[in-house]
Amino acid sequence: MNWIFFVSRRFAKVDRSGRSAVTGFLASLSICFGVMTLIVTVSVMNGFQMGFIDSIMEISSAHIRVTAPQDFDQQAFEQQCFRPELGVVAMEPMYEAQSLLASATGRQAASLIRAVSPDIMYTDAGFAQEMQMISGEFDLSRPGYIVLGSQLARQLGLRVGSTVNMLALSGGSDVDLISDNRVFVVSGIFSCGYAEINNSYSFISLDAGQQFFGKDATKLFALKLADSEKDMQVIYQLEKALDLIAAADFSHWNCDLIYAVPGQDCRNWASEFDALERYPIDHVSCYNLTQEEGALLSDKLVPDMETAAELEKITLERLAERGIFQYEVSNYARPGGECQHNVNVWRGGLLRGFGPSAAGFDGTDRQSEVPSVEDWLAGAFPEVDRISVPERLNEIFAVNLRTVAGWKSQDWLAVPHHDSWQERLSLAGDVEKIYPGCFEITADSVKLTRKGLSFWDTIAEELLS
Repeated sequence: MNWIFFVSRRFAKVDRSGRSAVTGFLASLSICFGVMTLIVTVSVMNGFQMGFIDSIMEISSAHIRVTAPQDFDQQAFEQQCFRPELGVVAMEPMYEAQSLLASATGRQAASLIRAVSPDIMYTDAGFAQEMQMISGEFDLSRPGYIVLGSQLARQLGLRVGSTVNMLALSGGSDVDLISDNRVFVVSGIFSCGYAEINNSYSFISLDAGQQFFGKDATKLFALKLADSEKDMQVIYQLEKALDLIAAADFSHWNCDLIYAVPGQDCRNWASEFDALERYPIDHVSCYNLTQEEGALLSDKLVPDMETAAELEKITLERLAERGIFQYEVSNYARPGGECQHNVNVWRGGLLRGFGPSAAGFDGTDRQSEVPSVEDWLAGAFPEVDRISVPERLNEIFAVNLRTVAGWKSQDWLAVPHHDSWQERLSLAGDVEKIYPGCFEITADSVKLTRKGLSFWDTIAEELLS
């Protein structure tokens, strides 16, 4: 600082009116231009540097990377990650491997293969912003699709629609080092602000990664933060959370999904089920979007009923592929994973509800506690739904026909205040005449066919009338 002040005083004391005035002015002007040039150069270089850093952070390294052990509970970890105080804005699972890619023309190039979720462009805004598609789309909806960096695609002479083989692939003992059978179709080519990523990165789906990288492949999680300066704080909090997750022993996991949402199509709906591969889920509830009267979004979110039937078909197929089967109109489970509480309710079992908005059934009347905590604590009486016994029996009979198993005679005889099984067979037979092909009726069982389950609402109205 002393040197700066010394030089400043020397220039400030120059002769402004004598012979040296011009010399002093030009010297000051030269320093000004020199400093201005330096500032501009540093600013431009910082701009380039920030562009590189953004691309590296959003596409390559992320703010925090977590390595998952084999018995890692991803769903519990995700719940901890998205606690508001941590500021995590995105969490993406992935696998990585080194590969030598070979095109059909014989060209070869080394690549870092990263397996990511097909939905990453929707769930990770930073990744989507840096990932500039110059050809095709970032489409990993099928295990055989691959997205390449622009320079990598140029080295291999590839374009969208071309095929490329992972000729050599790193991995464990169960991974073939050299193979001609790992063929992918190029679905997109991207470019970003960092040449090294464009030159070496390629992306495939998580399913493909699990298939080709071997059973010993290490799953990684890339975390993005709203404030990157808090990375050490977040790491500390997550390390504590991991201890709690490891100690948890949950026997069942459930996933809720909604379809027929405006803008939803068969491809993005099918990709929803990829999450089932990443979580220990044994129960799935899939609901068709419905408009609730008075709801804030009821006028904006209008169900797309034209594609609802097709989406339901995809649901049945994709879940069955994963060993999860439909046991009720909107519910699916692995064998033994059915929700026993729901099964009890559908069959008219007794139920005692405690707390605000809780529901109960005493065999005759249904009770609904008040929703307000204050009113409930003050002892407000529940709302009672009271109808005649025959009406209640018809309601119970109709509700359990939502299940794939339907009714068996012994289950009906366990319903409080039940009537005879023959009366139930007679009622089902009468309704079947109105809706042929919707029932399967035997001497000791009544259930709906696939067609009948699709039209349960209409059939239930007939049963209740």
